[in-house]
Amino acid sequence: IWRFTASNTPRTFFAAIQGACAYTRFFLPSCLPRSICMPNQTPLNLTGFAVSLLLVFRTNQSYDRWWEARKVWGTILNRVRDITTQAAVFIPEDEPRLREGIRNWAIAFTRTLEAHLQGKLVERDLKSNLENTLSPYELDMVMNSQHKVVKCCSVLAELALQAPINSIERQMLQHNVQVFYDTLGMCERIMRTPLPLTYTRHSSRFLFVYINALPFAMYSAFGWGCIPITIMISALLLGIDEIGVQIEEPFGVLPLDAICTRAEIDMRSIIKEQPDLAEYVRGLRSGSAATARTVPAEVAEVR
Repeated sequence: IWRFTASNTPRTFFAAIQGACAYTRFFLPSCLPRSICMPNQTPLNLTGFAVSLLLVFRTNQSYDRWWEARKVWGTILNRVRDITTQAAVFIPEDEPRLREGIRNWAIAFTRTLEAHLQGKLVERDLKSNLENTLSPYELDMVMNSQHKVVKCCSVLAELALQAPINSIERQMLQHNVQVFYDTLGMCERIMRTPLPLTYTRHSSRFLFVYINALPFAMYSAFGWGCIPITIMISALLLGIDEIGVQIEEPFGVLPLDAICTRAEIDMRSIIKEQPDLAEYVRGLRSGSAATARTVPAEVAEVR
């Protein structure tokens, strides 16, 4: 219970069951003095509120961390779409490699950030995820960098600086790069600042003592029925605590791979469809037959 994690949940649960059985079997009033039971439930009534308060606070704090992480990744998804659209619109058509370069390094930013936050869980897959996006030389640049995410942001900043666009358009591109740096810092703050260890330990120990006191308080009223009741209450309380443990580290729970895949699909689609969109708008402005909207006959008569 001192190091309560998802991996030892079954052991913790069955330990509570064994504890309840042991209390009922060996601490029966017929075997030990009747005073071993808890005739007055005031101690549990007084501490029950504290247990509830601790569990609710723990769960709320963990949820706040999870929700903040999800909002940050929502911002990342929006910004990578935006910078790709800006590259497709601002950069001249005779610079297709520069357009694709900004798109590719924006994709690399999302993938390297995912690997940075999930560590060894996806680090081994990073190279295979980027093989179809970056050239071998660019891939070596990323893999040999001390901080892969910062490297991607630096390349994007340099691409924006050297792009043949005006100062206002360049500023808009650089603003998105700055947002990338900001979201990186937000993610690292969440990742490197867990809930205080003293609070986590005290909550677990408090819950452990409370659960172990339940059979004493309920035996006089329920007899052997205190066993299933204790098991049920323990499962509910430990389940609430487990929810907080699970979402306390949000980057292991959020579907980051699905978000990155969605972003990559959208960015590739933006660059691919831009020539057709540009041709459509040019035709719309010139009033060509291919794009001109047909005016209904009744409207034409009114005109």
